[in-house]
Amino acid sequence: MKKIYTTLLTLAAATSLTLSAQQLPNADFSQWESSCGSSDAMGTMMQRPGNEPSDWFGSSVNQTVMGINKQETLITNDNGVRLENKFVGITFLGKQIGSTAPAYISLGTPWVYAESNVNNCDGGTYGGMDFKYRPDAIKAEVKRTDSNDEASHIIVYSWKGTFKSKIGKKGSPTSERDDVDRAIMGTTSTESGSTGSLIASADYSFTTTGSNNQTVVVPLEYKSTDTPEKINVIISAGDYWTRGNMKENTTLYAYNVSLLYYSRLESVSINGTPIDNFASDKYDYSVESTMPAESAFSFATLGNSKSSTAKLELDQDNAIAKITVTNSNAGGNDIDGESQHIYTIQFKENTTGDDSPVYGGNVYGGSLSIAMNNSTVAESIESNIHIIPTGAESCTFVLPNFTLPEDVLGWEVPLGDIVVENVSATLNGTSTEYTGTVKNFMLADDSIDADINLTGTVDAEGKAIMHIDVIWHMPLDEGGYQDVPIGVDFNGNFSYAGIGGIEADNTDAPVEYYNLQGVRIAADNLTPGIYIRRQGTEVTKILIRK
Repeated sequence: MKKIYTTLLTLAAATSLTLSAQQLPNADFSQWESSCGSSDAMGTMMQRPGNEPSDWFGSSVNQTVMGINKQETLITNDNGVRLENKFVGITFLGKQIGSTAPAYISLGTPWVYAESNVNNCDGGTYGGMDFKYRPDAIKAEVKRTDSNDEASHIIVYSWKGTFKSKIGKKGSPTSERDDVDRAIMGTTSTESGSTGSLIASADYSFTTTGSNNQTVVVPLEYKSTDTPEKINVIISAGDYWTRGNMKENTTLYAYNVSLLYYSRLESVSINGTPIDNFASDKYDYSVESTMPAESAFSFATLGNSKSSTAKLELDQDNAIAKITVTNSNAGGNDIDGESQHIYTIQFKENTTGDDSPVYGGNVYGGSLSIAMNNSTVAESIESNIHIIPTGAESCTFVLPNFTLPEDVLGWEVPLGDIVVENVSATLNGTSTEYTGTVKNFMLADDSIDADINLTGTVDAEGKAIMHIDVIWHMPLDEGGYQDVPIGVDFNGNFSYAGIGGIEADNTDAPVEYYNLQGVRIAADNLTPGIYIRRQGTEVTKILIRK
């Protein structure tokens, strides 16, 4: 029966949250209000003209210039949302009095300060919507066809707490508001009583996209590992931050806006070497080597939020490594609409005959060096060892398929499995020391008679150092025998856990815990550290925190 050994590697802390607003509302702008909301004109809430997408708030203008009410619709429905900057003002004594108004939509409340002296005019957004998730990026489908040399903006920021600051006349604001965009983004000062903290932000600017729609993916930069409380998204046709740069008729079309929650890998390395031609959206690979121990694999998930988890599975029978990446935001999807991606790495079949699933136990991957007659004859031979617990302070040691390489005698000599039973396993500080002996152990299909002495240690991090003295009783032609010492040194690290190999029903089986040295530990004696958890045939590595 195939046995697959797994280790759950948590690459980021996954926040457990109920499914709610992990996505933006009305993200395709298909739903529209029959009438707009109101903008804050320094304490006077002015209803905006026209209509706007449901759940979004636009910047269409309703204001008084020298006693004359002026209304300009900057936001319109065009199979999405169309945003166009327009001049708002009057002609007085042959001169235009007013300024170009910015066309934008947001999840917060627009505010404006307007007077005849355009140098004193200002505006922006405060507030947003409740939000408790950590997206990796924002994706938008947009189009800019005008020739104005002015930057459009896609802005997103999430925060917790409350930022208190003032809005109003440019350079000397006087009206206090909570959670103003510039205060959150850190470009203006805050007032006393502020408790706000920026969690993540992005500000992407661009000019023309030509005549075609363009899909833009903007990564969020995270400032904190905390969970946010609110989010705001601003889509602006013109230069949102600098009103003096705004130009009339700058027009932006936006069709779809969504938050992305990555469930892909950014990189994969084996023994420190990246996989050739790796790409986050390529999921099948082939490697021209035998599958190494679990400790040889290293990988990182894609995105700055690091809110995804990755699980590595090693299928020893078929020489396949599988890495499953899942985002931890229920309902939050990646750019392809999926919440989970699986990477499969096919290795060459192991032809050494290392029957790891048969022996089970804690498996350590590493390398051997071999000496004969006290002279090193071979080094860096890839190998595994097994430490199989048999009691609180005892175990069986296995070095499968021990082979003298061709360099030693001129041809490869497979000696077989070295098995030492009744090995003493004594905890000394944070390490376990192993000693064991077996007399007249038969190797090479019972053609070699040898005594075997084992000594070694495994430390708290799973690093294994073992020395195996094989004393070969080599027969002499004239009778008797000559002892030929073969010294074998193993250096490696904990790879995966098989612990036993007994089939059991995982649901009803008792839960057992072992340290990385293979010693069983009572559940009520677990201290902070890494342990092996076994329930039936299901074996995982877990981290116990304080």
